[in-house]
Amino acid sequence: MLAEITAHDISLGKSFRGDLSVPENEALLFVNSYERVARGLYLRDATFELLSRDLVKSAYPFDALGKAYWKRLHEDYKTFGDDKVHEDAGVIARRAEYRRLENAQNENYPNDYGVCDYPEQILEKFPKLAEDPRRFLIMFMKFSKKDQPSRDGWRWEKWGNYVGEQETLADYLADEPHIEQVYSFHIFELKPLPEGIEEVHGE
Repeated sequence: MLAEITAHDISLGKSFRGDLSVPENEALLFVNSYERVARGLYLRDATFELLSRDLVKSAYPFDALGKAYWKRLHEDYKTFGDDKVHEDAGVIARRAEYRRLENAQNENYPNDYGVCDYPEQILEKFPKLAEDPRRFLIMFMKFSKKDQPSRDGWRWEKWGNYVGEQETLADYLADEPHIEQVYSFHIFELKPLPEGIEEVHGE
């Protein structure tokens, strides 16, 4: 099912805000100013505020491998640096294997994160998300070509599989001849609401 950010969730988030002592391996939901697109679909900006880890059951509900992969990649960034990490043969091999396993996942569900053309497209392509009894919350960020810098801007390979319908022809969004904007998404599985709390969007 598609979850809402309820008043209960917001109250937990407010009590948790600013607590930066949380271990990095804890599942966290990051959100600052967000816009509700539809049930369970929220658009956020690039600055973060913490909502309680008590809300999030898993940041990788479909892909436990992804959690291990990204943890290793963060370590690789520390080892090789931003400029050299994607040139290392070991990093390249791990990324290729991870992408192969990503593509072999159950076709009824998307990967935990990726890129789409617009938020509602995720439910159009993967209606099982709305039927699943688990509580899913999908966070989106919009990236527009017109806002991209002349170098080192948004690039496809860092954001997961693309599930949209547009033709991709370049490494960087700034260089795409036909694509004006895309959305990244991340699917979180939330913990069940306490008994008596309704699944209603809170303010």
